[in-house]
Amino acid sequence: MHSIEKKTIILALSIALAFAHAYAGLGTLTNPSQWQIFVPAWITSLISVSSVLYLHAFLDIAIALLILYPKTRFYGAILSALNFTFIILSNLDQLFIVFRDVPLLMGAVLVAFLVYESRAASQSALHSQ
Repeated sequence: MHSIEKKTIILALSIALAFAHAYAGLGTLTNPSQWQIFVPAWITSLISVSSVLYLHAFLDIAIALLILYPKTRFYGAILSALNFTFIILSNLDQLFIVFRDVPLLMGAVLVAFLVYESRAASQSALHSQ
């Protein structure tokens, strides 16, 4: 795959992931009652629903920003993948809702892999000169 194609794929997937995280984060901050149903019951026994929602909203916004900035994109993609994994695994009883998070998880893994691969190729090219 050519470098320009890889960069285009990374950018497109990064924008898609950042949109998903920014939408969820901002949506939670502006209308938390719509997002309460997504908080698993076992978490609410440890921490209040509103605390979980606000913490997760800020995490989502931070992940979106990390993914959009090329120097931190790899770390944002890793956090995104961990976030979606946690969401899926903690809501398996609501798979009819969180099944949409599976492709987002795969997209985050792919972004992390492609960014890592691109950086490794760049490092290899620098060392071979």
